[in-house]
Amino acid sequence: MAAERQAQAGQISVAAALRGSLTYFKFRFLKRPHNVKIRNLRLSEKQRGQAFELMEVDGFIDRISDNEIYDFTEDHVGYGLGFAGRSGGYLCLTEVYFEGTGYRSWCRSCRQRNYCSVLDADALSSEELAIANKVIGNGGVWFTHVYLEESEIKALDMPEDEKIKLINHYKNQKWLTVSNRCGKCGANGEQGRVNYIQQPLRKIVRPLHVNKDDFHKMSADELKVWTDLVCDFDWCCDLIRMNLIDATERCRIVEEDVQVTKTIRTIQCI
Repeated sequence: MAAERQAQAGQISVAAALRGSLTYFKFRFLKRPHNVKIRNLRLSEKQRGQAFELMEVDGFIDRISDNEIYDFTEDHVGYGLGFAGRSGGYLCLTEVYFEGTGYRSWCRSCRQRNYCSVLDADALSSEELAIANKVIGNGGVWFTHVYLEESEIKALDMPEDEKIKLINHYKNQKWLTVSNRCGKCGANGEQGRVNYIQQPLRKIVRPLHVNKDDFHKMSADELKVWTDLVCDFDWCCDLIRMNLIDATERCRIVEEDVQVTKTIRTIQCI
């Protein structure tokens, strides 16, 4: 009994610590930021000036943070780190997930993506292809019995119930086209649209919002997951800060003149 009370007291302590650690309150919800503004890093005047100059160089922030953020996201799938604030002076925990884009095909000529799939004619029998062409060709707007009376479908040597089944199937295919013609560049055939093997995904990143009252409802295992997440986040932010401070000592800015070749179009008359 004493052991149970001790374990329960430990859970309450961990929950309270997490509530205190996540300090960016907004109503009952809170975020988890780290202040990485240069003026708060206790740098010398020389280091501070160097840091501001380094921050203006393209790619510097990625250089000091990419590896650390990658390692963090590898260890904590579904979470990430992001810079926030008007000047990017805060590092925040984020939620990271992927969702489908809805695109089903793409053009091999201009790479334009399309929400419609292309009918795979090679995978269909001649009878099914005839029904698919007729139904999809006019948008599937007719009643089923009207399609049955069409000469192309009426002439097919197959039971009527099979015809009805196929007609209804293709009437429901609202995102399917017979032609693979691209609506943007007009390419078709071997140069036209082709279906994706797997629907492309897009990465969604959003600030992590936590209801502070939820910690007192979590089990010991759930609290451990959150504790590991917060501790690793703190360590990742510390590494990024150390990388910045180290860069002020070891790095200098070198200006280089780079020539860029540019292709232009002119008019020549004869």
